[in-house]
Amino acid sequence: MPVALFMPGLVAAGGLLGVVAVTIASRLAGVDAWPGVVGVVAVDGFFALGGYYLQQAVRRDTDAVRRVIRRFGAGDMAVRAPAGELAEAAHVAQDFNAMAERIGRSTRRLAHEAFHDPLTGLPNRNYFLSRLRASLDAATGGRRNELGVLCLDLDRFKNVNDTLGHPVGDELLSVVAVRLTSTVGDDHMVARLGGDEFTILMEHTSAAAVEAMAGRVVEALRRSFHISGHDLFVTVSIGVALSGKGREAGTLDLLRQADIALYAAKAQGASRFVMYRPELDARSPESLQLESGLAKAIENRELRVFYQPEVDLEAGRLVGMEALVRWAHPTRGLVPPGQFIPLAEETGEIVRIGRWVLAQACADTVALGRRAGVALKVGVNVSAQELKRPDLVDYVSRVLVRTGLPPHQLELEITESGIIDNIDDARRTLSALRNLGVGLAIDDFGTGYSSLSYLHQLPFTTLKIDRSFVKDLGEKETPSAVARAIVDVAGALGLEVVAEGIETREQLDFLRALACQRGQGYLFAKPMPRDEFAQLVWRRSDRDEETGFAALVDPLAA
Repeated sequence: MPVALFMPGLVAAGGLLGVVAVTIASRLAGVDAWPGVVGVVAVDGFFALGGYYLQQAVRRDTDAVRRVIRRFGAGDMAVRAPAGELAEAAHVAQDFNAMAERIGRSTRRLAHEAFHDPLTGLPNRNYFLSRLRASLDAATGGRRNELGVLCLDLDRFKNVNDTLGHPVGDELLSVVAVRLTSTVGDDHMVARLGGDEFTILMEHTSAAAVEAMAGRVVEALRRSFHISGHDLFVTVSIGVALSGKGREAGTLDLLRQADIALYAAKAQGASRFVMYRPELDARSPESLQLESGLAKAIENRELRVFYQPEVDLEAGRLVGMEALVRWAHPTRGLVPPGQFIPLAEETGEIVRIGRWVLAQACADTVALGRRAGVALKVGVNVSAQELKRPDLVDYVSRVLVRTGLPPHQLELEITESGIIDNIDDARRTLSALRNLGVGLAIDDFGTGYSSLSYLHQLPFTTLKIDRSFVKDLGEKETPSAVARAIVDVAGALGLEVVAEGIETREQLDFLRALACQRGQGYLFAKPMPRDEFAQLVWRRSDRDEETGFAALVDPLAA
């Protein structure tokens, strides 16, 4: 029985404090009652004894909480306060622990957000740079650690955002991130630097392993993505830089080298990777100068349209030409298309350039026809960006009316990559162009996706075999079999076939045997300026009125 029940005077004198003191003192002493002896304890002394035990208990629990708080403030998020013996202190400890858990979760979330991309969940630029810096430090510390950095950029991703909207673009980036991580595996790090730029860090690797990885990534991203009801095809350009084995490179240097290699890969076309080499450094300032000059090239009348003859392979006569743009730079001379066309696509100037070429080629074709008295067909390339413009059909129609060129004498050439981003939109645009009466050619067939499904769906009239399949005709089995299959497929679909890059009589004979209708290449003539081509047309037509252009090239006249 509690001692307080035997001491009503004490309770009356001390009130609630007395009850608390006696109860705590008895509990701390481990007894329920203090017999007889209590009566001889003076009231003041009893209060002093109870207060002492109370003070010690409170101090012990509060000191424990105080120590935990200090450790927590120093950054130890895992520390927790003990419950203690006093109910009040236990409540304080419980509240503190709950607060610490909330702060810990918030801190972990903030740390994750600071170092991870919110869209894809991949490590972000800060995380990647920190990891790369640590890896480079380990390499310079004496441990063998050759590093590979791969900078990736999705080709034509801007077109997805522009045509289908940013939500579809964001979803595509998320799915690309998943495919990248599954391709790369757990041994290497995939990060998103921003926009459509990704990077891969390979540690303890080699040049051969890095090249193999780049090839796997290129192939993995070739497969279509089904996003929001759209079948999208994405290709990737990759720049690769390697560190180690005595090559000194800091974090930013290695990234810069990979970026330079990436730019070189884009200049070579889509779906490629390039290893960094020192001579690529010289291209970067040059590219900046070209970009600046390209924006003014049309106004300064520096662009030229060259024409390459297209020949009927069976009849041996000229039936048309392909219009090819060239840049006559005021200080650099003639700039190769491989240098400025990718730059024009990247900067968006390709739309203005493409429209200028179309108008010029149509006007030149009309003038050449009047001069020679022969109706020639002209092929004009249409870029992926032009094809996505909603006013393309109206612009082509206006050009035909303004120049007076009959629609059947114009053939628009579209690459495979220009239509697969969104086949539904491409079908509508191409059908509208076909309704104008112009011909439609699928260009460079065999180098991209070569899908029979879209060949069947889209209103093409012509199929052009890429020069890469023509150069080894009759010498290697695979290109010959591919060329034969392409001609057969085109025939089954009712398409006329044009072979590009014919350079030898053997190639010509092989294509004739396949019943390929038309061809172009250095065997007949190189691309030439308008005036030179006009002289060729006029000279040949004047010389042989009966057969027209049969005498254009000796191999066909033989």
